Amino acid sequence: MRVLIDCSENICKMMTSNIHLRLLPIVFLTTLLSCFAFDLTAQTVSPKEEQGPKLLFLNYSFIKTDTSVPEVNFLGKTITKGRRKDHSNKVPLNSPGAIRCVQYDKFHKELESTYFENPLKPIVEYLNDDGAFEKRQLDLDKAELAIKLQLNENTTTIDLFLIDIFGNATTKLITNTIP
Repeated sequence: MRVLIDCSENICKMMTSNIHLRLLPIVFLTTLLSCFAFDLTAQTVSPKEEQGPKLLFLNYSFIKTDTSVPEVNFLGKTITKGRRKDHSNKVPLNSPGAIRCVQYDKFHKELESTYFENPLKPIVEYLNDDGAFEKRQLDLDKAELAIKLQLNENTTTIDLFLIDIFGNATTKLITNTIP
């Protein structure tokens, strides 16, 4: 009887260890799959990041050339959260040398236009010898233009155009992509 009990205990131990070996991969796979499932549900359930309005700051350098078209170099851009309060640069300008800045979507549809005075011919106000304020237009060889825009959420590219003597923005100066 004792031999039979010892035998059955050994068989039980063997069967138990055999079951453990067979269950180990199943437990591992179940754990692994549950982690993937949890990860997927966590990604789909998590709230979408709130976008909100964004401001775009663009910096350019303008260099006077022999032609009427200046050389324009892109210096950098910054995108930040915020809303533009001043919309005075939405008023179309038709003075020669002024800049038209256009935001386009991925289909090259115009979304928004803003206008800036000629950076190479700024008008400055100063105090003359008589103590009165005077305005004078400078004629610079080099200047920088800092542009602050309310970024449209669909904007993919921004073009700068030079306004000619007829008031038309026909000469493209530079194009920038906005990721």
